[in-house]
Amino acid sequence: MQSEESTSAVPPAKEQATAPESAAAPDVPAKPPPAPECPSPDTSVPAYLEPDAEATDLQDIIDRLTGEIDRLKASEAELRETALRARAEMENVQKRTRRDSVNAHKYALERFVRELAPVLDCLDLAIQHASSESESSGQLREGLEMTVRLFDELLQRFDVEIIDPTGCPFDSARHEAVAVQDDEVGARCKVITVVQKGYALHDRLIRPARVIVAQD
Repeated sequence: MQSEESTSAVPPAKEQATAPESAAAPDVPAKPPPAPECPSPDTSVPAYLEPDAEATDLQDIIDRLTGEIDRLKASEAELRETALRARAEMENVQKRTRRDSVNAHKYALERFVRELAPVLDCLDLAIQHASSESESSGQLREGLEMTVRLFDELLQRFDVEIIDPTGCPFDSARHEAVAVQDDEVGARCKVITVVQKGYALHDRLIRPARVIVAQD
């Protein structure tokens, strides 16, 4: 009987060992999500800085940079010179255009005066040959002189200068000598007779005056 009591008093070993396993497992915290990756900086090297088999040291890279700087400076100087030439050419074109426009307006009457000059010459000749002996001839001469005066006033109103150098010193730039005559007064190189009047528009000579010059 003692053996049965001792056997019943000892608890089962298996139940004592497995008792802790039946307890609830503690909560484990969740892992945070991974941080976003930052883009890596561009570490590429320009082509003219990449070392090759012949340039592997720092001095070669410096030489390459110096050559590149010199090339860029030369290119900049060339572009600057080209821009300056283009600007100067543009200014010259503008000046020529303005000058041509002013001259076209200023000398617009040149051709008209050149064509009108022979008509005025005929009127002057008619006045010279008109006789004042009869009343009718005198009236004709007076009418011709009035017509010539009206023409002269009209031309002067449009800045046309009438060159009539009677008694003035001979000027080869504005006068054309057609003959030379002796003069008892001693007015050497002076105009004694105007054969044809001259005309000038502003500072441009349209036709020189044809004159007879005196000599000692």
